[in-house]
Amino acid sequence: TFLIRTYGWTATRAGAVQGALTMTVGVAGVLAGGRVADWYVRRGHTDGPLRVGVIGAVGMLVSATAYPLMPTAGLCVAWLVVVNFFAAFPWGAIGASAAEIVPARMRAQGSALYFLVLSLVSSTLGPTLVALITDHVFHADAALRYSLAIANVAGMSAAIVVLLYGMPAYRTTIATRDD
Repeated sequence: TFLIRTYGWTATRAGAVQGALTMTVGVAGVLAGGRVADWYVRRGHTDGPLRVGVIGAVGMLVSATAYPLMPTAGLCVAWLVVVNFFAAFPWGAIGASAAEIVPARMRAQGSALYFLVLSLVSSTLGPTLVALITDHVFHADAALRYSLAIANVAGMSAAIVVLLYGMPAYRTTIATRDD
């Protein structure tokens, strides 16, 4: 919708570009995130998956704040390449970490609960925050780009704080779990 409203793209063109980025750069991001998490764990950092989450959130803080502010569609898409990488970067590692912190017999439920909460928060809070900022702060549909940037800064900053705050508890849980 942003590409349509801001740069006059058709829904087909915007969907094809975003789909291609998700299928290529997104997949590369998930694979890279898993490798980095494994690298951290091999070096004794049991909180490797959460560190990957922080890296992904920092990457999103920069790239998803930049893309809506670009003056041209080409620059916007260039930033969307980076957005797709960092948005996908923590998916596998963080999903696996949700399963690791619960007893073996409950791993499926732990992962399911994580993805349920993630989906509910990201599908409701993010779009609602963007709409509220656009409608009640800027009072202009043309300000969508600024609302996206502000909502991203708020969301990614919160994600970084939550992940950093959760690292000690995660390390303790991993060290004391009994399967």
